[in-house]
Amino acid sequence: MNPRISHKLLIYHSDSKIYEGILSKKLPELKIQSATCQKEAYNFVKEAEIILAWQIPDEVLKRAKQLKWFSSIGAGNEDLVKNPHLPETVLLTKATVYGEMMAEYVFAYLLYFNRNVAKHLKDQRKKVWNQVRPLRLRGKVLGILGLGSVGKEIAKRGKQFGMNVLGVKRILEPLENVDQVFGPGDLRKMIPLVDYLINVLPLTPKPIIFWEKRSST
Repeated sequence: MNPRISHKLLIYHSDSKIYEGILSKKLPELKIQSATCQKEAYNFVKEAEIILAWQIPDEVLKRAKQLKWFSSIGAGNEDLVKNPHLPETVLLTKATVYGEMMAEYVFAYLLYFNRNVAKHLKDQRKKVWNQVRPLRLRGKVLGILGLGSVGKEIAKRGKQFGMNVLGVKRILEPLENVDQVFGPGDLRKMIPLVDYLINVLPLTPKPIIFWEKRSST
């Protein structure tokens, strides 16, 4: 029987001890070092094959000569993508737990404007009641740019509100809670059909170029 290969993981985070406690139970074969500051990370990072972190100082990252996989705890990783100390050969993955929270933000704003919340708060402070017919989300068309983990959760909430959901995705395929999926080249066809357009494309070079090209035509 072949012995298990023990990989070396550096956790760089203010709550690194908590992550270490969870992962050491789930993956006992991992050799884990937790660090909350640069000094704690310097020695181990030279051997680390995996880094679990979000924002990590360049002085730490550039010492990771054995790095194979960077697992980001955050959703926004545009700085990591552009970081010259993270080679393209390193696998970069991100957390997919933010879909529900981002969807709540989106619908908080949609309801804020549709239900005239700002006006009602202003009238409340004045102790007056001026009735205004509110807009409804039901029956409206929601357009989503990017149907990854966040976009899918927004689509799900949209259907719960009775909305028609359209979305742009790099690979055309049917998706649950999305009435019609458009390819990147069909953005101009989709936009005139929607009442609300939500952009959850990652802030990385390819989506930026895609958006700039479409918005300039």
